[in-house]
Amino acid sequence: MDNRDTRPTLTPQDQLSEMIWSFTKAQLIYVAAKLEIADRLKDGPKDAQALAHSIKINPQNLYRLMRGLAWCRVIASKFTRR
Repeated sequence: MDNRDTRPTLTPQDQLSEMIWSFTKAQLIYVAAKLEIADRLKDGPKDAQALAHSIKINPQNLYRLMRGLAWCRVIASKFTRR
């Protein structure tokens, strides 16, 4: 059995970038969990305005959060501002 690591070696810059983005992804997921986004979307998609109203937060901030979650592939990217 060959136990050698065959993954490509990352440059120090790529390693740092990976650490930063891993933290960012974790924060996005944490905030979504605290706001109970998944529970609020269980009955189907909603636009940012309606969802923000139900959570009582700024719609633009929620939209940014949702775009980040879509970038992480946590939610579908069809989220709209409306």
